[in-house]
Amino acid sequence: MGVQGIRAAVFRPAGAPADLHSHIEQMLLAMGRAEEAGAQVLIFSKYSLLGATAGDLAITLQEELYQGVRKLAEASGRCLAVFSLPLLVHGSLMPAIVGTLEGRMIGICLPEGDEHSLPDCLHPVWTALGDRVSLAGAALFPVPHSELMLGAGFSIRDLQSLYQKGARILALMDAWASTAGQQGEDSLLALSHALAVPCLYANAGPAESTTDGVYNGRCAALHSGRLLDALAPFTEEGWLLADLPLEVEPLAPTASPPADPRIPYAPPEGALRAAWCRDALEIAARGLAGRVARIGAQAVVLGLSGGVDSAMALLTCECALQIAGLPKDRLMAWSLPCFGTSTRTRNNARRLMAALGLESREIDLSASVRQHLQDIGHDGRHDAAYENAQARERTQVLMNLSNIHRGLMVGPGDLSELALGFTTYGGDHMSMYGVNAGLYKTALRLILRQVADTDPRPALKETLLDILDTPISPEQLPGGHEKQQTEQLLGSYELNDCILWHLLQGHSMGCILQALAQAFPEEGGKDALKERMRHFIRRFFGAQFKRNCLPDGPAVLGHSLSPRTGFAMPSDASPAAWLAAIDQA
Repeated sequence: MGVQGIRAAVFRPAGAPADLHSHIEQMLLAMGRAEEAGAQVLIFSKYSLLGATAGDLAITLQEELYQGVRKLAEASGRCLAVFSLPLLVHGSLMPAIVGTLEGRMIGICLPEGDEHSLPDCLHPVWTALGDRVSLAGAALFPVPHSELMLGAGFSIRDLQSLYQKGARILALMDAWASTAGQQGEDSLLALSHALAVPCLYANAGPAESTTDGVYNGRCAALHSGRLLDALAPFTEEGWLLADLPLEVEPLAPTASPPADPRIPYAPPEGALRAAWCRDALEIAARGLAGRVARIGAQAVVLGLSGGVDSAMALLTCECALQIAGLPKDRLMAWSLPCFGTSTRTRNNARRLMAALGLESREIDLSASVRQHLQDIGHDGRHDAAYENAQARERTQVLMNLSNIHRGLMVGPGDLSELALGFTTYGGDHMSMYGVNAGLYKTALRLILRQVADTDPRPALKETLLDILDTPISPEQLPGGHEKQQTEQLLGSYELNDCILWHLLQGHSMGCILQALAQAFPEEGGKDALKERMRHFIRRFFGAQFKRNCLPDGPAVLGHSLSPRTGFAMPSDASPAAWLAAIDQA
């Protein structure tokens, strides 16, 4: 350690999930680069050997992971290299952290675990290590040429514990899915301020799976609440070299502006909300661009209804193609009018295509849906079959068009509709990638208004403003949005979205009722709000079977209803306890 501090490097590999050999080769290059730069410490992002999103694939790769760890250990030099991997412990995968130095492993650690004996608990392939390395309960490593200890972990709680055990440099090895308006190291920044210690941050990168999240590959060096250096999100190269001073004058704490209680998930109006809107659009677009690149799709295909959801999906597709480097003619949108489509929304769909410079495409589904209803013996009544046949025909047409054009069908369904079950099973409920699945209906409206206010294309602004002014409707009955308005059935989306946000935060029914009473005084008092909450809970529980087979889609706001990584619940759960709690609130 020099008098001024230590030199540290941070790296996140750019290989596809489970591409073990690519990850190891990249890590070996990073280790050589750190040696050449004179770094004393090199930190890798979470599960850097295999990718943070490889999941249970690691179970069958324990021998290959072991060989990879040995290769990295043997290649280590004077720089302490710290990386992580999923170990099979007592038959279950557990996160482990490995430290290597001067050609050997100096520790294998389970940050939240106890001391274990290697032969007793690990997959047999690891027993070749014998007693040379202990499976310790704290990921603490000595920094070469210094008296400092480095603590590496997967959470802020890990790091707080390691600080108590003597670590004076902290490293967060993360796999944090991007969230609008936030950086992955925000909580680490607060910790560095509280403890006045240097911290390193390494997040999983854009090459990770985009199934339910998008990873920005952020790497950063911090000290005492200050950001010393960082990689911008989504940069191609995941390498950061920083000199960490031992002492930094801490910053004075700053107060955050109060949130809007009616829209608790978004910052208040102004510069912060504008940045949040831009982030939300980019994160969804990055997820789609990553999926298109990974599967080799030649186009993105979507239907335009002239409503809020499909308008947002269209803008996301445009941004994604720019990121993926695909020409604009690979964005293929169709207007698919049927029985309930109004002249206003049909025209807005056409105007959107024109505003973005796209070829105008339209297929009138009235004849094919009418034929289908006749084939199944339907008498023409305006019932669920009449309405849902239109949504399912749209999905069939778009999926088949995707096959013709070797494309990916993009779904516009949003988080609010998924929560309330206001989707047609096998219709608008289904797609090949759901770009809006992590966004509330009210969030879509905020983002579209931001685009309308800032985009230089006058025709796009005019069209978006008219779409925002159009009542929300599925338009599946003759008369369109003038005869069928969603919020007359479900209640206002602003209120429903507020309930959903509080529910996903784990708040009790009593707390939610109190928050709603403060945020929505015009709704008629607690009795009226209780009825809205009951309505929401009944629909939320009744719609889980639709969510249990959701297409992939990014959790843009940090939470989702995905059964894979979001909100898990059985399809036949009883809402009785929640309804009783509302009654008693």
